[in-house]
Amino acid sequence: MNLKLEIKWALIFTMATLFWSLLEKVTGLTSTHIDKFPYFTNIFAVLAITIYILAMKAKRKNLGGVLPWKKGFSFGILMTGYIFILTPLSLYITLKWIMPEFFNNTIQWAVTNNKMSLYEAENYFTFNNYLLQSLITVPLMGAVTSAIIALFLRKKK
Repeated sequence: MNLKLEIKWALIFTMATLFWSLLEKVTGLTSTHIDKFPYFTNIFAVLAITIYILAMKAKRKNLGGVLPWKKGFSFGILMTGYIFILTPLSLYITLKWIMPEFFNNTIQWAVTNNKMSLYEAENYFTFNNYLLQSLITVPLMGAVTSAIIALFLRKKK
């Protein structure tokens, strides 16, 4: 089984995630505009879906213009699997090098705005908690996205 395309698009997705994190940092969403972070970070879904669409179109082209739903879905699941494997590394790079101030700023904002106690915020905004959330979200969202996009991009002989 040749998985080059799945790996290629998983790497593209991971690089897009890192780029998005850098964009959040540069625009102040991890510092001066941290109150807007929860709203703007969800816009990444548009980029994520676009990457899945482009990846699945590339797979269809690779298969000579034919893409049954099952093949499209399994391609998306494999791509998601590679994204899942890369998630701990990309999250580490994001929180260690791109925006190391994120947790401190988020904790401070949550406490100052009476969203959480200091104890709750310090326990919630941690690398391990974010990693756990990511490792649950990536396969779920990847599977749903793959199923829907495969449905729209399916093409029989």
